[in-house]
Formats: sequence, C-alpha cells, structure tokens
Amino acid sequence: MSEDKLSNYEEVDLMDYLKVIWRWKYLIVLGTFVCTIVAGMVSLSLPKLYETTEVVEIGKVRDNLLADVNAVESIMMSESFTNQVISKLNLDESPARLLKRIKVQKIGRTNMLRVSVQGKSPEEAVNIAKTMAELVVVAHKDRFDKLMKLQNTYKEDLATDAKRMEEEISLRRETLKKISKDPEVNAPAVILLQQGLLEAENRLSALKDKLQELGVSLSSVNSYNTRV
Repeated sequence: MSEDKLSNYEEVDLMDYLKVIWRWKYLIVLGTFVCTIVAGMVSLSLPKLYETTEVVEIGKVRDNLLADVNAVESIMMSESFTNQVISKLNLDESPARLLKRIKVQKIGRTNMLRVSVQGKSPEEAVNIAKTMAELVVVAHKDRFDKLMKLQNTYKEDLATDAKRMEEEISLRRETLKKISKDPEVNAPAVILLQQGLLEAENRLSALKDKLQELGVSLSSVNSYNTRV
C-alpha cells in the first residue's frame, strides 16, 4: 500500500472522529458541566478542616536525651495518649477517630517531632496540637528534674574535692617552703615533696577542667526539659 493511500485513510479516520465529536458536542459539554457542578457540591458539602503544626523538641541532660525520639512518636500516635487529649479538652470523639486527624513525624536526624493536627476550626486544631505537646513536656519534667539533681550533686562533690585539693596544695607549699630553708634536710626529700606537689596541682587542674565542662554541659543551652 502506497504512502498516499495510508495518508488518505488517516485523514478519513480523523474526519470520522471529528464528526462523531461534533455530533455529540452538546452532550459532551453538558456532561462536563454536570460533573463540575457535582464536584463543587461535594466539595462544599464536606466539612472544612483547618491544620496547624507544633514542633516538640525532646529535652536532654548533657548529651543524654530524656526519651528516645522514635518511642515518643509512637506514644503520641497511640490511643491511650489521644485519650488523654480528649479528656483534657472534653472532646466528643473517639481516640481512633481523632488519630485520623493527627500526624506525628520525626524531623530528620534531630531530636524534634513535628505534630500536625486537623481541626474543625482553627482554635480546635491549635488546642489539640498544644495539648499534645504539653502532655509530653509534663511527662518528661519529673525525669529531667531528677537527672539534673543528680548531675548538680555530682558537680557539688567535685567542687568540694577541688576545694579540699587547694587546701592540701597550700599546706604542701608551706611545708616545702619551710623544708627548703632547713639545711639538715637532704635534696632527695625536697625533690620528693616537689613531685608530690606537682601531682596534686595536676589533679586540681583536672578537677577544675571537669567542673568547667560540667558547668557548660549543665547550662540551659545544653540541658533542658522537653519543650515546644
């Protein structure tokens, strides 16, 4: 079959299609119009939902998180947790149904969680999200306080040791000063006292470095409760 004949067949087929479309053009337009109207009515009939987002940062003491981020994510998406939210806000809704409007997701490799909530009103969405965050903050507060108390006690013990070491060094220096002036004391004894003094000073320096590091790690920048 020649190329001219093929071209003629294609033109005939295309014309047939166009004729069919033209014949039913009103029905096609009407169908499109009806579908648009129905879609609009369905969209308007659906309840409007508003969404809000809260970011919860899991607290830590020094380099230790108060809780595993993935574990907190699972807890916040449990029915027992959402039941607490329902009770606190007096919501007329089941935990399972509320969970359909909630999404909790870890943000990358951080210690933060993104809590997204849909509500029937902006106020409801905000209240649910804030309540979820507050429940986690309160749940972690007791653990944070206990860990901070332990760390501060440890810091106080180190400070006491450092003070005691300073007093010991002061006495060693006085002793060495007196002995150095005594002609009857031989050189090896003086050297031994000097070595003991140097060791004590090194221990004191290490204690002070640890105290400084502990002070920085326990500051509000590096140690804090879970927060929003």
